[in-house]
Amino acid sequence: MAPIKWDAYRSLNITSRDSGGTTCVGENKYGKRCRWDISDSKFSQICSILDEFETQPPTNAISSLERLAQLSLCEKYHQWQAFNKINKWEVAIQEATQFYESGKRLKEKNQELKEMLQKERSEKDELRRKFKAEISRKNQESNLIGSMEMKVSSLRAKLKQAETETRFSNGVAQKMSEDYGKCVAETEEHISIF
Repeated sequence: MAPIKWDAYRSLNITSRDSGGTTCVGENKYGKRCRWDISDSKFSQICSILDEFETQPPTNAISSLERLAQLSLCEKYHQWQAFNKINKWEVAIQEATQFYESGKRLKEKNQELKEMLQKERSEKDELRRKFKAEISRKNQESNLIGSMEMKVSSLRAKLKQAETETRFSNGVAQKMSEDYGKCVAETEEHISIF
């Protein structure tokens, strides 16, 4: 079944959607709706026409209003009111058309907004993915920098130890050199005494 685009039952006020029958839509001399029953076969045709109307834009219904008037006005008293009834229905259809067009524009705007929202969600997801990748890269850099700092710290400690050992070795070498110099001087002194 095609989707309903407008409510022809309510707009034209011939019968309700769930009714099992209807009366003539003509007006009696007191301005009240006629109480003559419309035959079941005509009622079935009226409902078929109204159902068909609802699957199309309201303006498409105008060409079938004359047939609808023939079916919904009693033959005995009110067929002559067809022209007035069609005029009233045309006004009702114009109002339904305005409502239909407004609803159509809202649906289009709603679709446009849905597409914009989907695009924004996609962009947000992409930014989130890039942000996570950047955080991961920064963490890797931070870990690498931490590792390098530990290596630099270790190398500084080794350099300091090497400098200490070098000073110690230089001190030992200096002492040994002084001791050697004294020993050579004493030996030369002993040799000169002999």
